[in-house]
Amino acid sequence: MWRDVNPLDLGAAWVPFIRVLRALDLAGPEEMVLTLWVVDVDGEWFDIKEGKTEAAARRVPIHADLQAIVKRRIEGKAKTDWLFHELRAKRDAGDTFGKRFKRFREAVGVDDRRAGMRRSLVNFHSARRRFTTKARHAGHPKEAIAEIVGHKPDKSDVTFSVYAKGASEGQLKACVGDVKLPAASCM
Repeated sequence: MWRDVNPLDLGAAWVPFIRVLRALDLAGPEEMVLTLWVVDVDGEWFDIKEGKTEAAARRVPIHADLQAIVKRRIEGKAKTDWLFHELRAKRDAGDTFGKRFKRFREAVGVDDRRAGMRRSLVNFHSARRRFTTKARHAGHPKEAIAEIVGHKPDKSDVTFSVYAKGASEGQLKACVGDVKLPAASCM
């Protein structure tokens, strides 16, 4: 379906694609959003049960700007359905979407190549970088940001890696909530 759509035509067929990009920009972790099941949506939270590392299992607040989209995407679906069912048949949804994102950004002329760099800096991880940077610029502690994006605490920081229990729900919600989309990106 996606290959048959002109990337310059942001019509109805691209709405799920744009919504995934929006979700990535406000939630950070790429693969996490793409492979969530309806059962993984717990009110205002994504309940991520597994991932590439032990730290990948976590609860991530759903950004206020995404809550209506998530609600619409779970309506009428079984708990065992994917939130983004359009990618269900794909062997590796993250890889598939990453390749589609690359084709899309190339078609619309979005690129950032630097001398000595093999790839463009605009890629599937751009949303993670943007989220992390915006959360940091909003003054949130690196421990809360790392917890949201599924990174382990810094082992060299004994105070937070050994003794602290992690960010509170309020801190996590504030961190996610303080990351805003550029006005032109809002749908």
